Amino acid sequence: MTGLDGLDEQLIAQLLSSAKASGLKLTGEGGVLQQLTKRLLESALEGEITDHLGYQISAVVGGGLAPFIMVLLLESTGTSMSVSLYIIVLALISLGSIGLLAKRAKRAAQSTSDSDDRAREAVGDQS
Repeated sequence: MTGLDGLDEQLIAQLLSSAKASGLKLTGEGGVLQQLTKRLLESALEGEITDHLGYQISAVVGGGLAPFIMVLLLESTGTSMSVSLYIIVLALISLGSIGLLAKRAKRAAQSTSDSDDRAREAVGDQS
């Protein structure tokens, strides 16, 4: 999405008019802009940290140790079947993780939608 749709612009206009009517400052210390910026940055950084840490840990465990584990399995069992089983287990873990992430994303989207609805109602009640 490249811009705001009509509903978002209306919501922002209602927020600004409500803030002015309540005597809240739009800018400066404790102002509406500072509060909105803080919330947006916190949300964005939380998502970034989770994404990057998850990737780094999985890269070390899944990618960095995999060759050593496979060689160890091959040498200890004498058959490549153990290596195949190891790969299957990793694939199952990956599929399970994808399923959990899909559920988590769905809950987050629903939570965001509910929050948006509550914000619209609150702004509408103040008008």
